[in-house]
Amino acid sequence: IILFIVLAFVLFTLAFVLVARFVVLIFLIILAPIGFAGLAVPMLKKRADQWWDKLFEQTVTAPILFLLLYIALRVITEMKNFGNSPDWTTYAGNVNPSAILGLGSAILTFLVTMGLLLLVVIQAKSLSAAGAAGATKLAGRATGLLSFGAISLAGRGTLGAAGYLLNNKRMQARASKGGVGGYAAKLASFTGRNLEGRTFDFRNIPGVRTAGTAAGGLVAGSGLENILAGGTTVTAKGAIDTTREAYKTYKPFSGEWWRAQQGEYEKAADELKRKSTLAGATPGSADVQKELKKMSVDELAQLKDIRGGIDSLVYNLSPEKFNELMKSDKLLSGEKAKLQKTWDTQFDAANVGTTMGRFSTEEVAALGGGTLLHEDPVTHGHHVIENLGITEFEAIRRKGTITRQQRHDIYAQINLAAHANPAYAVMVADYFDPANDPGGNREKYWNV
Repeated sequence: IILFIVLAFVLFTLAFVLVARFVVLIFLIILAPIGFAGLAVPMLKKRADQWWDKLFEQTVTAPILFLLLYIALRVITEMKNFGNSPDWTTYAGNVNPSAILGLGSAILTFLVTMGLLLLVVIQAKSLSAAGAAGATKLAGRATGLLSFGAISLAGRGTLGAAGYLLNNKRMQARASKGGVGGYAAKLASFTGRNLEGRTFDFRNIPGVRTAGTAAGGLVAGSGLENILAGGTTVTAKGAIDTTREAYKTYKPFSGEWWRAQQGEYEKAADELKRKSTLAGATPGSADVQKELKKMSVDELAQLKDIRGGIDSLVYNLSPEKFNELMKSDKLLSGEKAKLQKTWDTQFDAANVGTTMGRFSTEEVAALGGGTLLHEDPVTHGHHVIENLGITEFEAIRRKGTITRQQRHDIYAQINLAAHANPAYAVMVADYFDPANDPGGNREKYWNV
């Protein structure tokens, strides 16, 4: 494996060197007149000499590098130990002289082949090949990415993915329960949490990059240390931070730690229950209303049906939650417009009776002035006001959140409804009767 990593490194280096050489040769061709003019013009002799030196370097670089590479590859393919793929365990399992000689021969062959390959890179630098120094760095990074990085990616795609599955919400919810099944789920969730937080990148092990730099320095000018310089790959940094934080809080012999774990499992169980309840939401569902009341405004704003103004959830919002959502910066203006439109439709003539019936007195008091004055687009009636009684009017007055203009408009609609409905007129007269309101505070509040 090490041999093929080095081979990949050498081939990447050659690729970058040859690309750089091609670019340099183009510029040398463009500047060719200077090289020949310097033979006749003394003032241009210095520049001409530089041009001829660079041309010679770039001309001989490729043939020499390819010759060295050819020799190295011939050695790899022709030498017996590599051609026959020996069983190295055979050498390790015997202590007789022939086995020791065989092991020594295999190691020598390995070192010779490695040396020949690295000689290609060192020679590229000694020939002052264009871009050789940068090429070794880029090649090292590329080799590290395609070897250790690929292993890391495969680890996250297999073991990391398995860890994610083991630590999903359903498994955590099962872990919140007792019994053998609960303990098995706890073990699976804990295992998954550690797997999904790993990078599976050999280069991130403490000391590996330091050792790689030291090893690369043993072969001066090879640039091998760049293979281990890459380190964190893709999302590795976030995964490392997550793992470190997990281990900082990992105290299996602490009762407080186990209680915290149980709290996380119970939270996951609650989230699953909530998701299941909201998935089957229908307007006027008591269970859905209960779940929505427990949720924060930020959590509500993340619900797709809330953002889309779908009545199955909007009709189950309490007035307090609706008002908070309309003030929240988590919803776009277009989403708020959809939410407002759906909210208003439940106060039309066909729905207002059911809607007002599910609100408590305190929730009615929390209705904004705009909702209280909602006008049915078909009947042009103000049906919210027509469904209010003495208790609700008093709750709204005590709440004191509607504006002076809204109080004036509501008072006008109260009188219109009283003229149209004799039963409602009796309620209004009783509400404003001085015997029931000795100080006339009700009249003063509404009639502004």
